[in-house]
Amino acid sequence: METLLVHAAAAEAFFAKMLPEYRAAGVEIRGCPRTQALAPWVRAARPEDYGFEFLDLVLAVKVVDSLDEAMDHIARHGSMHTDAILTRTGRGPCAS
Repeated sequence: METLLVHAAAAEAFFAKMLPEYRAAGVEIRGCPRTQALAPWVRAARPEDYGFEFLDLVLAVKVVDSLDEAMDHIARHGSMHTDAILTRTGRGPCAS
């Protein structure tokens, strides 16, 4: 995974759990200003970080306000062959 888009309504809770996990695993997190506001230790993302294949333990993170904004971001920066959108979390095999 090169880029992670997170809806604003879920960002605070999601980041509180997941970003420390990525950090502990040695992943360098590069985030938008909204990501940095929730996790000040995150390095600032550059515009070119979105859509870049790092091929390393680097993750670009961006907070979005809507599914349309996420789709627009994917259209501009995505690979068009390995993109995925999770629309909700719940109790299932991947829930913790």
